[in-house]
Amino acid sequence: MYRKVMIMRDSPLRETDHWPIGPPPTEEHIQSFLRRMRNGTAAGVDTVNVELLKAAPEPLIKELTELISDIWFQNKVPSEWLTTIQIPIPKKGRPKRIEDFRRITLCSVAYKLDFNGTDRIINACLYEETILQDNGCRTTKYRKTTGVKQGCPLSPNLFVIILHAILETVTAVLGNYDLSGINLSLPLLLAYADDLILLTDNKNDLDRFVEEFSDVAQEVGLRINPEKCELLIRDPHKVELNDVPTLQVGKLNIKVVEKMKYLGTYITSNLNRPLVVRDRIKMAYKITHSLLPFLRLHKLPMNLITKIYNTVIAPVAIYGLKASTMTRRNRISLTNMERQILRIMSDTSSDKPSSTQPKIMLQNKTIVKRVMVQRIRYHRHIERRPHDHILKVARRFRINSKYKVGRPCFIWEDTLLKEAAKSGTTDLLPNVGDDEFDMKAVEQAIYDGNISEEEEE
Repeated sequence: MYRKVMIMRDSPLRETDHWPIGPPPTEEHIQSFLRRMRNGTAAGVDTVNVELLKAAPEPLIKELTELISDIWFQNKVPSEWLTTIQIPIPKKGRPKRIEDFRRITLCSVAYKLDFNGTDRIINACLYEETILQDNGCRTTKYRKTTGVKQGCPLSPNLFVIILHAILETVTAVLGNYDLSGINLSLPLLLAYADDLILLTDNKNDLDRFVEEFSDVAQEVGLRINPEKCELLIRDPHKVELNDVPTLQVGKLNIKVVEKMKYLGTYITSNLNRPLVVRDRIKMAYKITHSLLPFLRLHKLPMNLITKIYNTVIAPVAIYGLKASTMTRRNRISLTNMERQILRIMSDTSSDKPSSTQPKIMLQNKTIVKRVMVQRIRYHRHIERRPHDHILKVARRFRINSKYKVGRPCFIWEDTLLKEAAKSGTTDLLPNVGDDEFDMKAVEQAIYDGNISEEEEE
């Protein structure tokens, strides 16, 4: 598809080149798109911001709707909408190289509005002219011919389409990969946008994939960045493999690590589960300390501080834990974190409570019980899927390899059963996938139950 677009870039697009057009957006659709757009975002080169369009009178919205309707049928975007401003943002502290910056593109608000409703136009990305701005100074306009810009609502769709085509080409050549997710077996490829992870027990599979992926990606102007790649070796019988700093994979030197983060969750070489909980607790403390100046300044009542904890801090602490195993040590760590954070926040309130016990302040909805509820909800979500759904297939997936001597591996379902036993909901689990299953009653039973997070298991 990429090659076809590049060949036809100077030819007018025909209606038959894309899906059936269908009806153009109406005024109601435009108003709905405007309401969903966030306030406070930077304007493009035309200096028109979102708030201005939201407050625009009806005649202007009507004119804008007619313009977008013309774009819908003619496949031509106004040249003013194709001029963008790129702002370099440091990726890390004290940047020294060009690669240490990420360029954020400021597009016209009308352009964003158009592509929220008409994401079928590709010419807009091929004829973009951009201006680089830094410290108030701007360069002259220059033509962009490759890449997608961060800040455009069309960019994620285009990138995913191209990357999926690359993966389909690579897996078709290699022949031993399944992108459907129905049959999970090694080598296993997981892809979420540009976050790719390859699981294999054979280094030759890794070499072949990297070489083939590099060749196919290069055809569409993409390349693998070795600095962003990591290699984790999990072998309980050969732990010395992790002592190697780098390893040659294909033509790339990849850094060997003992832990890596994928989609916000840590994967470790020694199944270090406490690391995941420690990372979430660290993030919760970081957000708490960033809020303290605001809380000390305004002296909010305790009921509002509790709401801030429940909506801002607690979700960060429990992110991803519904799909992770939990041990007694993990629950104690979360309980201690919650108690300490609530005590710190209560010191800033205008009506300091007589008791800072989480059970009393949170009306029994403690962080450990919230994780239990989320886990059962997630279990219900999986049970209601078809038998060949990716979540059910993944839960049944087991790697056929020798286990090290010692205690059996503690898996997610063990956590589910232990937590159900602690909350007295074990008898309800077999019916969790039924439509008439009363999830609210289960939640109330967990919150009302007298569950001690520090009791022996």
